[in-house]
Amino acid sequence: MTDITRLWQRWCLSGIVITLLVVGTLVVALLEKSSWKQEIARRSTSLNNLRNVALATHQYAVAFQAVIPAGGRRSDVDPQWSWAVQLLPYLEHERSYRRVDFSQPWSSDQNRKWLSFEIRVFLNPGESNRSPVDGFAITHQTANSRVFGPREGISLDQAIRWDGTDSTLMLGEIGAAFPPWAKPGNVRDPARGIGGGPEQWGRGDGSGCHVMFLGGNGRYLSPRIAPEVLELLADPNNGVPDENEF
Repeated sequence: MTDITRLWQRWCLSGIVITLLVVGTLVVALLEKSSWKQEIARRSTSLNNLRNVALATHQYAVAFQAVIPAGGRRSDVDPQWSWAVQLLPYLEHERSYRRVDFSQPWSSDQNRKWLSFEIRVFLNPGESNRSPVDGFAITHQTANSRVFGPREGISLDQAIRWDGTDSTLMLGEIGAAFPPWAKPGNVRDPARGIGGGPEQWGRGDGSGCHVMFLGGNGRYLSPRIAPEVLELLADPNNGVPDENEF
């Protein structure tokens, strides 16, 4: 074998290796781009779900003298029904709502079959955990405990007179301790942080979360948001933070 032949073989082999490296790099880049697009789509869907729930909350308020739902219906002696159940008629699930036996506890055998199905608008497609709790379908959302009271929700008219509705948190994504969407008491205090813990708002990966305000405006909140700013956003009657602070 001549030197020229050997040189040609080496050149060809080098070319093949370089080509494989380039192709591999392009494939990885395309996969990463595709994965990022999918993540953007999932986040957009989750924010849209929150927006639809916020809209349903406003429609509920229109029907009940501007008061948003609480942990239980007004006729309940104790909180028996989650705010999510009360919003069903305004989320195109009126038939399911009418099948619920409100004379029985939410967790009764009579109600289990109607409250054990997933409702997509209560879910975050970016969360892989959809495992039922005691046979009941879960939610990836929570409500602000300072505006969704155990007996009565806040009045939107009152909120407008206080801090205004555009700067008071209403709903947000959660990433741990997912409750059944029908279970009363699905509220958390946003002031506990956006870290994604069992009693906090925020996705499970600690990346923050999408939120909706009482005014129907939505945005992303960073887990690094200052505690004093989060406190102002959580409480409907303690002042409004500067827009640049969050």
